[in-house]
Amino acid sequence: MINLHYLRAAGMSIVELQYYTALVREGNSSLPKRIELMRQQRERVVAAIADK
Repeated sequence: MINLHYLRAAGMSIVELQYYTALVREGNSSLPKRIELMRQQRERVVAAIADK
């Protein structure tokens, strides 16, 4: 599992981290949801960098 510390440091909320952890526990069937969550987080990080 991705180290949650890094996701938190990248600005992911506690609620999103809990959701991500629950998805991981579901197994491979939740992979598309996890990929989407990571894609959304990436967009937020890229936007934050662009704003600086």
